[in-house]
Amino acid sequence: MTARLRRLRSVLLDYPRLRRALLIGGVLGVPLNFLVSPREAIALVMLICLLADSWLVCRAAWSMDEPETRALFSALREGIDCLVERTVGLNFIGFGVISLCVSDLGPVPSVLPKDFRVMVFFLSVLLIWMALHHGFAVHYASLHYQRTALLKQFQPEPIFEFPGKDEPQFFDFVYVSYTVGMTFEMSDVGARTTEVRKIVVVQALLAFLYTTIAISAFVT
Repeated sequence: MTARLRRLRSVLLDYPRLRRALLIGGVLGVPLNFLVSPREAIALVMLICLLADSWLVCRAAWSMDEPETRALFSALREGIDCLVERTVGLNFIGFGVISLCVSDLGPVPSVLPKDFRVMVFFLSVLLIWMALHHGFAVHYASLHYQRTALLKQFQPEPIFEFPGKDEPQFFDFVYVSYTVGMTFEMSDVGARTTEVRKIVVVQALLAFLYTTIAISAFVT
């Protein structure tokens, strides 16, 4: 495996992302705790971790070409259990941030201005939404290349049909995932199997639930 593929794995896979977030949290959490309240320190550290993760994932998606996408995801065999764990974890974090936002904007002692705290929580909720759909993009890419490997042996139906493309880039899977998350429906990319349609429905329902709760919390 080349150095470039190792870097991409460290950017896109769950455990390296978690280790990176814990490292950032450990390095920044202690000094911030002396500057602001513990509640505000947690919110700031979470925002910084999410910003770093989203930047790295988006940069990787923008720069990966077809051979890199194939090489990375052909070796990745992500099961549905990984998707469930990632999705449940991110939703709990998201709902936790929303709860923290609602309680923090009440009569509690704080160092940071109220408007700044609202911006921190809003950006955190947005970035968690992005991380949720980045996770689905990774799963879609993994499923696609698992099915592509089977095509050479048994010729089953491919799970996605990308118009005008023989082979997708990782950005194409991010595009599919964002489209489902924003519109609750598929894009011009066709979902060809029942297996992937089930996942798309689950993703759309989760996106609707998360968006509804987030909007309700901020309006309140």
